Amino acid sequence: KTAEYFDVLDDKGYKSGLVLPKKEVHERGLWHGGIHLWITDGKGNILQQRRDASKPIMPDLWDMAVAGHIPAGYTSEAAVIEEAGEELDLTLTLEQFLSGEISLIGVTRVDMLTPKGWWHRRFDYNYAVCLALDLAGVTLEEGEVSEVRWYPCDQLVIDLKDPEAAQQ
Repeated sequence: KTAEYFDVLDDKGYKSGLVLPKKEVHERGLWHGGIHLWITDGKGNILQQRRDASKPIMPDLWDMAVAGHIPAGYTSEAAVIEEAGEELDLTLTLEQFLSGEISLIGVTRVDMLTPKGWWHRRFDYNYAVCLALDLAGVTLEEGEVSEVRWYPCDQLVIDLKDPEAAQQ
């Protein structure tokens, strides 16, 4: 596998002009971009993925449907399309963003010390889409996603108030 490269961002989320390997960005605690895709079924459920146990950040925990980094030179939309294809074998298009079917719901600033002792500093572009997916037909990316489930949004709200209890 070839090294991944990221656009280094400043502390406001703007590109600095510097492009570095993922490993160096993480080791130095530099700001970079990420994406999240929240998928609902239109019936009060949200799609979650269980992160693979080998992941360095939040291993074996339930997460939103699709998450990842923004590679150097990519837009956040292009990163969502690529990650959704890799992690869940979903085919998304730029037209879905342009039509509003996939909507940007906000950007979050993450500044956390990982259990491995390095700072993970990202600006995450959060998108949402409503899709009718049959989970039996979803192909999971080995080493990234161990399982998926539809989860009631009402329960997610409760879980977010008590994250430790939610992971039981």
